Amino acid sequence: MQDTKTGALSGGQIARLAMLILRLRNPNFYVLDEPTNHLDFDRQEALEDELITHNALWLLVGYDCCFLRNAGHRFWMIIGKRLEEVEGPEPFLAGEMGE
Repeated sequence: MQDTKTGALSGGQIARLAMLILRLRNPNFYVLDEPTNHLDFDRQEALEDELITHNALWLLVGYDCCFLRNAGHRFWMIIGKRLEEVEGPEPFLAGEMGE
């Protein structure tokens, strides 16, 4: 696997490699755009654990309600032209789904 060119990696393998590179740099702030895409359930749980245990701030955009609820602890939504804190991810996910 060490000799595999990055072009031959799957989406999940690329995502895991990117997270490894980030983690090795020991960041104090992550910006993640749909980080659970291309990850199987076990890798999603590992990412969730990493975000919870690594003492860093992170801004995450995603649509996996379960992941967001488990990993997140503060949620904001743009309502009108104001950024407002909401109880959980459900309000903006419901809005995205047209409910």
